[in-house]
Amino acid sequence: MKKKDNSTAIKTAYNAIFEGIIQRTYLPGYHLREEVFSEILNISRTPVRQAIRQLAAEGLVDIKENRRSYVKDVSEENIEIIYDILANLESYSVGLVASRITPSQLDNIKRIQDQLEAVPAGDEQNFLALNARFHDGIHSLSGSRALQSWLKPILNYPLLCYLKAGQHTENETAARDHREIIKALETGDPTYAALRMRVHIESLRMEYRGLINVIPFR
Repeated sequence: MKKKDNSTAIKTAYNAIFEGIIQRTYLPGYHLREEVFSEILNISRTPVRQAIRQLAAEGLVDIKENRRSYVKDVSEENIEIIYDILANLESYSVGLVASRITPSQLDNIKRIQDQLEAVPAGDEQNFLALNARFHDGIHSLSGSRALQSWLKPILNYPLLCYLKAGQHTENETAARDHREIIKALETGDPTYAALRMRVHIESLRMEYRGLINVIPFR
């Protein structure tokens, strides 16, 4: 087995597993075996294990008590509770951002949205990656490391819903909601920005309920 720089090997393992998850090669509940990826990627098991831990920190992988790792399944969490948390934390975060975002930072968020809307239909991987960049780009400007650390493990929950359903919500819905969030950020009004983010999260909740056939518990 050829030796690779550890950071490079971790990145190699991370990209391989992440792309497999996004492309639904590894479906929710799939057992991610370290030894298999080690052999396929021609690297040791240690960087594979570290890559899996990184994906677990991002909410995409579930590491069990027996140390076996699986692609996370939304059935392991209550969809209503997770979306409640997202609605509250993301709206609070965007409210903080509205009071401090600079014109150049806002322009960057707009560029990400322009790229997102330019993704052709059927290109799920780029759509989901850019959608994540849009949300991450906003929350990284909140000025609160604690808030970002709380959001990190659950921001990918809509992605898990996509993996479960086999399709994501309508591109037009995301484009409309994101543009409204951008407009709210332009006003600098924390309350309005928080409201627009909450509307976006609630629209995601409603669409994924239908795609996954989830019956609300309340």
